[in-house]
Amino acid sequence: MNYYTNLLIIIFSLSLSSRLQATDWNLYGFEMGLSHRNVLHINQDDAGFLWIGTINGLNRFDGYTFRKYDLQDSTGKYDAQAVYEVNFDEKGNLILSLNNRLLRMDRSGNILQVVDFGATQFKRGEERLINNLIRSESGWWAVLKDASDGSFSLVELNKKLEIIYKWDLGLINQVSLIRLDQGKLFFIKNYNELSTFDVLKRIIEQ
Repeated sequence: MNYYTNLLIIIFSLSLSSRLQATDWNLYGFEMGLSHRNVLHINQDDAGFLWIGTINGLNRFDGYTFRKYDLQDSTGKYDAQAVYEVNFDEKGNLILSLNNRLLRMDRSGNILQVVDFGATQFKRGEERLINNLIRSESGWWAVLKDASDGSFSLVELNKKLEIIYKWDLGLINQVSLIRLDQGKLFFIKNYNELSTFDVLKRIIEQ
């Protein structure tokens, strides 16, 4: 998935008749209801809404206005913070990647599930982040970054978002998943090295 850092959301519409007429650019910021200009991820649902993860929570954009969603659960211990990635499960619920946890939320804003995989109390420098989610038949494949030692891993999650398999990639600079195709997980590491992981044989192919 792509990340959008230090970026104003730019929504543009093209007016087409017999030929391309013009491109209109609209800049959206705090004054329009966006919770923060530092946007980390954008995804669109099947109804056309844009879901926007920022360093200060989750927003939904309907083409006119922004709505910010409160990500606290019933215990109140999960304060809204940086939303690094927005995905959708097979039922259309949102899967949100935050530090040390994944959230499953319906489109009305109800938190359906909280999955911890790090310390409950957030501490800078010790956070763990699961993102780059790619859906599979049995769940998800994703990247786990552990800030405590700088390591990256490929992880398989079941449909309950539980980690069921982990392949340690060690201390590298960066990992980005590209696609899952015919049992092969394609990813880029160190920004320019294309690699393939066979999800059945559990090996890295050179």
